[in-house]
Amino acid sequence: MVLSGMAVAEPSLLSFRKLSLHASHGSLQLESPPPNRSMSLIKQPMEGLKNMAGRYKQAVILQIEGFWRRNLLILVGVAGILACYLLWRIMYGVAGIFVSFSERMAKFGLLAWLPQLWPSW
Repeated sequence: MVLSGMAVAEPSLLSFRKLSLHASHGSLQLESPPPNRSMSLIKQPMEGLKNMAGRYKQAVILQIEGFWRRNLLILVGVAGILACYLLWRIMYGVAGIFVSFSERMAKFGLLAWLPQLWPSW
C-alpha cells in the first residue's frame, strides 16, 4: 500500500487498530476497524476450530468402523464367551443358594421332619 510516495506496511490480521498516513494532512492518525472486521477476526479461528473438531470426529468414527469391520468375529466371540461366563456365575450362585438352604435345614433337623409333615399320597 503506497500513499503519496511513502510505503506503509499492510496491517496484520491480528491488529485491532491501524496506522494510516493521509496525504492531505500529512500526520499520523489512528483508525478503529469497522465492527464487522473485528468480529470476523474472532469468528475465523472459532470456525477453524469447529472444522478441525469435525474432522477429528470423522476420523475417529472411521477408525472405529474400520476396527469393527476387521475384528467383527473376534469381538462377537469374546462377547459370547463373556455371556457364557456370566450365565455360569449366575447359575453357580443360584445352586449355591439351594445347597446352603439344604445345609441349614439339615443343621436344624428339618430334613428329618419333612417326610412326616407331607402326607403320603
